[in-house]
Amino acid sequence: MSAAVVPSAATVASIRSSRATAGSKSAAEPNGHWVEAAPFRAYLRHLIDSSGLPWQEVAAVARISVPDARRLLTGRHGKTARRISPETARRLFWIDQVKLSRAATARSRQHAA
Repeated sequence: MSAAVVPSAATVASIRSSRATAGSKSAAEPNGHWVEAAPFRAYLRHLIDSSGLPWQEVAAVARISVPDARRLLTGRHGKTARRISPETARRLFWIDQVKLSRAATARSRQHAA
């Protein structure tokens, strides 16, 4: 397992700020707001590293789509994602170690059975 990447205080502050200013409109709407992806990418990587779960399972726990998580982590066509929808940002923000621990425990029980 790689060394855990711990988000800096500035990253956490940016995530909280993004959450507060994300707005209620969908990113698909013409006047919808987008959220900067970099802090959420770092947070998603931190969650993956700290939980030991595959990124697909972390995405499932966060209730974000696998394609959205893949795009956030790896980009598309060699370009890193610069923004994400407010809904994806909110869902990532609300995921925590407790939820991931429960998912990891359930996963280990399934493999033991």
